[in-house]
Amino acid sequence: MSLFIEKMQKYSWLRMIFLLVIGGLMLFKPNEIFHGVVYIIAGYTAFLGILNLFVAFRNRDLPEFSHFGIVSGVLFLLASLAIVVLAKPIVSIIPIFFGILFIIYGLIKLIQKPDRRIVNKPSLPRKLFYLLILLAGILLIFNPFKTVLLVAQIAGAVIILMGIEEGISFFRR
Repeated sequence: MSLFIEKMQKYSWLRMIFLLVIGGLMLFKPNEIFHGVVYIIAGYTAFLGILNLFVAFRNRDLPEFSHFGIVSGVLFLLASLAIVVLAKPIVSIIPIFFGILFIIYGLIKLIQKPDRRIVNKPSLPRKLFYLLILLAGILLIFNPFKTVLLVAQIAGAVIILMGIEEGISFFRR
């Protein structure tokens, strides 16, 4: 277990950059982020459908040809259309996933033993910070604000704070 934690600490600067970029985008461009994610998923699904249809039609003269490629290609294209049509319900589920991620992150950080190499490291502010992340996760799951964009901006701010905390941890070592 300690080997796993050591390996995770090596990449904390990369997590810091990722969290700051994603958090900043979610804080300042939440609508674009949500629609972008939905359209990327729909585009990838459509690409898989077109690819399956292309391969199926290209290999239709072979003796081992089956109709699975055609059926799966059409199903992928229909799934892509469903993703675009159902984008609003899909976007409304995303805060629940962020809430679960924040709860898991907060719990892991609260339970994790402090690094013994740093002697005078104040633990109470960090514990309070992790508790705030945990509470933010609970709020995101119950979504009292009734708006996805506001929740996305709050999630973006929390993600930025998580990135800052990762940076502090990285530079303190």
